[in-house]
Amino acid sequence: MTVKPLIGVGDRLRVRNLRSSPSETTVEVDRTGMIRLPSVAEPINAKCLTERDLAREIGERISVGETRAAVDVAIAEYGRASLVVAGAVYLPGSFRVRSTLTLQEGLRLASGSTPLAGRFIYVVRGSCEGRSEAARALGVVETYDLAAAQENGFPDVQRLRGGDTVFVPPGGSFIVAGGVSRPGLVRLSNAPTLAEALASVGGVVPGAPLNRISVWRLTPGETAYKVYPVNLEEIEAGRAGQVVIRPGDIIEVPIPDETKRGTQFAALLERIALNASRADDAENK
Repeated sequence: MTVKPLIGVGDRLRVRNLRSSPSETTVEVDRTGMIRLPSVAEPINAKCLTERDLAREIGERISVGETRAAVDVAIAEYGRASLVVAGAVYLPGSFRVRSTLTLQEGLRLASGSTPLAGRFIYVVRGSCEGRSEAARALGVVETYDLAAAQENGFPDVQRLRGGDTVFVPPGGSFIVAGGVSRPGLVRLSNAPTLAEALASVGGVVPGAPLNRISVWRLTPGETAYKVYPVNLEEIEAGRAGQVVIRPGDIIEVPIPDETKRGTQFAALLERIALNASRADDAENK
């Protein structure tokens, strides 16, 4: 199965009208995801469409009567955003890419994973969400088995492009996201309880509901995270047992503003990865 690339902001597109008076024009997708064509009065949304889908949309806009115009769209040049690959890889950094890449190819840009890498990698799409619902186990974040990604690159999922973030978390670590003082990646020095893990990142923010914490965990033999709801209020009151945090766990504390739920982990990963790539760039200067 070949997954067609999705159009993103900054892409330059070649648009050809194949019927009546054949013509060709080149347009750039603006920062709102729109393109403007001389033959179409209103701007057309191009972001996150395939070339074929956009060609069909343009054809319908410039059709005469019941005859739909035949249009061909091709990505002539990808946008100038960089692909970030960071975490437990040999050469983390920001990479300017002129085409789409498989996960395997993306990891090779950073010379592959180090022995410190954990089992999984995270992908945050900077332009469009990938189309694999099974892989999108953590809100807008996609998770993939690292060994499989390095072996075959998952050719049947949406390819990487500029603007995306790939993060390889080190083994022996966990992540705390959401309503805490210092969300981020934490190295696991022992086997902390949930309360100790939260204290290590400055505790929860005022108003965060302690009865709706989620712990995402990779269970033995499984290839995707499972979520376990935890009520910290019950634990602190002695009415529930302690939860011990394991390597690879993701602790998600709901934030008081529920409208932002589902985006916090993605934003956190992007920030961790970008900081890591900048730190590596600084060391290499």
